[in-house]
Amino acid sequence: MYEIAIERLPSPELSPNWRGHWRSFHKAMQLDKRDMEAYCLHQCGRLAEPLQSVSAKVDVFLKSKRRMDHDNFSARMKGFWDGLVSAGLLADDSTDVIKSVQYSFQTDREQAGPFGKVVFQIQETA
Repeated sequence: MYEIAIERLPSPELSPNWRGHWRSFHKAMQLDKRDMEAYCLHQCGRLAEPLQSVSAKVDVFLKSKRRMDHDNFSARMKGFWDGLVSAGLLADDSTDVIKSVQYSFQTDREQAGPFGKVVFQIQETA
């Protein structure tokens, strides 16, 4: 099992409800991808071959009890998933490779730190 913890939440500009300029969306996507790639390489290293079939558990630690829309939050995660592919951990971020994803949301100020926290637990499947 591989565990990658990133010390912030995904960029809000990646939400389907965000109504800003496409350049801001693109910058946010690149930032999330680059950050996740760096965290992944630092915490897991580069694999000889990317994983071809995985299941994932994603724990999200929030600072406040503000309501979150589950489907919008999972859309915001796109840059993080792309970063896992870019780091060489996953072969692709399609359903051919990622067989299942389970999200859990917890309000925990200590665990979340100043910017929130997302922890990916990725398990290779047969």
